[in-house]
Amino acid sequence: MYALGERLALRSSQHREYLADRRAAAFVGSVEMAKTMALNVDALAILTASAARRGEEPFTFITDYVSTQPVDIAALLADPARRAASRDDTHPPDGLRVSALLAQRVLPDPTMVDPRHVAGAQAELESWQPTYSKALRDDLLHPRD
Repeated sequence: MYALGERLALRSSQHREYLADRRAAAFVGSVEMAKTMALNVDALAILTASAARRGEEPFTFITDYVSTQPVDIAALLADPARRAASRDDTHPPDGLRVSALLAQRVLPDPTMVDPRHVAGAQAELESWQPTYSKALRDDLLHPRD
């Protein structure tokens, strides 16, 4: 009975992940959301740690890197290992999430984004950045295994 309960909880959690993906796609569009999910996060972590060792600001590096790197969604969908990958058991495989997003493409909905809220969120992030940059840099340079 316990195993059945765990399976139901995982299924519910995975369903929520699909819904979160669709909600995010309403803001940025299905293709942009799929590109985000196709990023090689492990490689990005290694590159960001290298940048932190060189004294670069981690969040600036991540922003610059992500905005300049081409993302190949087709490669994600063609590679069985990457297609089946997920961060943990509560997430569906990345390839399935990308396929679901692209099956019912959504364009960004401009009515969902209020410029005042975007400006407020941006200001809040900028105020937090110095504190979190140090914490991220410390975590990257001295990981806790």
